[in-house]
This record gives sequence, structure tokens and C-alpha cells, in this order.
Amino acid sequence: MGSFKVLGLDELHPIFFQANWPMVGSYVRDTICSCYYKHDRIQEIDSTLLVLIPKCDAPTSLHKFRPINLCKVIYKIITKIIATRHATNNVVIAKEIYHSMHKKKGKNGFMTIKVDLEKEIRFTDHFCKLILSCVSSIRVQVLFNEVSINEFSPSRGVRQGDPISPYLFVFYMERLTYLIEREVSYNNRKPIKLCRTELSISHLFFVDDLLLFGKTSSVK
Repeated sequence: MGSFKVLGLDELHPIFFQANWPMVGSYVRDTICSCYYKHDRIQEIDSTLLVLIPKCDAPTSLHKFRPINLCKVIYKIITKIIATRHATNNVVIAKEIYHSMHKKKGKNGFMTIKVDLEKEIRFTDHFCKLILSCVSSIRVQVLFNEVSINEFSPSRGVRQGDPISPYLFVFYMERLTYLIEREVSYNNRKPIKLCRTELSISHLFFVDDLLLFGKTSSVK
């Protein structure tokens, strides 16, 4: 995140949080975590300034403006939670695992299980309420000639590129990761190693799919 992004309603640049993280870091973490447990907290950080940038000189209609949402810094932090995670990284790892499995020789076998997350995982009522709260809590103020016009709530559609969906993905991904790693720690599952010196790999997450890797035996 750039240190001097355009100000939102909080009137704070990201550099403020970066420079004072030892003092404000715990507050930011608690605020983000509380959004998961208390839906009404989302309303406190989801107020947005809508700025219309003209695409040409003397625009005469709305389609000649480019809308920009100016969110609060804490909300931007939420959007950056998995911003540095690239799907291509897991694709490369998966290919290396498949290649290693085909090259391995010996009595031990290996398996790969592909799980369609979209079909197998269903959101609970808590998650559904959280999603609804995120969608319905959006409040927008249009910035016109550097003056904010009265606040309103959009009644149609969902904000384009709404980043809360990957945040929800992190929630269930982390929980499922914990359950998988717990089974590995109990020796109920044996992960795979590409070589002796590398870390064990038990699973890889994609947006809609989960790949499970492990050793096979006559019992498990």
C-alpha cells in the first residue's frame, strides 16, 4: 500500500499507521478481528467517499466520469490481506509435486485428492449474515468540488471489486488448514515431501479447489 494514498473519510494516510505501528498496531488488529465477530463494526469502517474523475474536458454525462472509491485505511488493510498471494505460485508447486510423484520409486504410494470447495463447503448462517452485513452496510458520500454531499446507502448492485469476499475466503481457509494440520500432527495423515530436505506439503488451496497430498497405505 502506498504511503500517501488519497485521503478517505478517516483523513489519515497509510504512512501514519506505518510510522506508528507499535502504538496503533494492536488497535488495527483488534478492529479487523472484531469485524468478524461483530457485524455492526463493519459499518464503522465501510463509509466511502465517491469521487468522479472526468475522462475528458467539459464532460456532459455520467459515463464520461471515472468513479473512484476512497476507503478508510483500515478497510484498505483488509483488502490487502491476500493481495500478495498469487495463484500461479500454487500451480507451480502442484506441478512439481505431480512430477515428483511420478518419479518416485519404492513401496510407498502417494495420492492426490481434488476437492471442489464451491460444492463441498457451505457457509453457515453466521457467514451469510456477515456477507449480508458487508453488502448492506456500505455508505457513500459523493465528493463534489471538494465538498462531501449528504451520505446515502446504495440500493442496487454490489460495489465492483468488493474485497470482502477474499477476506471471507481467508476465514474458512484458515480453519480448514488448522483441521488438516491437526490430522497431520496426530499422524492420521502423512504429507508428501519433494525431497528429504524440503518441508512437508499436505494441501494447496485455490479459489474454488483444494488439493490434498499424502502417502497411501493399506490401512489409510
